[in-house]
Amino acid sequence: MRSYLSVTYYCLPPEIRSSAVCENAIANFKCEDGSLIHIHAANYGRTDSSTCAAGRPASQTAKTNCYASNSQTLVANECEGKNSCSISASNGVFSDPCYGTYKYLYTAYSCIPQCKLLYRLMNGVGVSYWCKLLLFFLQLIGADF
Repeated sequence: MRSYLSVTYYCLPPEIRSSAVCENAIANFKCEDGSLIHIHAANYGRTDSSTCAAGRPASQTAKTNCYASNSQTLVANECEGKNSCSISASNGVFSDPCYGTYKYLYTAYSCIPQCKLLYRLMNGVGVSYWCKLLLFFLQLIGADF
């Protein structure tokens, strides 16, 4: 007589982190060792009147429908797939989507283990085998991955 074990599981989504950095400041992103940045969303502009509003006149924070259309592309080009990165929250990087409004860079991102990110970026083509092999050798030599 044979016995079988049936296991049901599901993957939890990675922890999504968020960052809001005021205009003319530097946004710094860092993941733990062995993990890489995956950008979910980014906007340079203003979508509320309270973020980065301290000490600013109401006229500079009143416009809340301010979006730089290139935000996610620029942040992803700078940070996607890296362990850490920095980008300036400035008109010089993103252009000025709403003149006279004090802006901020909002970013939603997660840190994904290297192999899982590689798997996503390559649509799973041949990556699973190489990741398993890499992880096996790292465990074999006692590397902390």
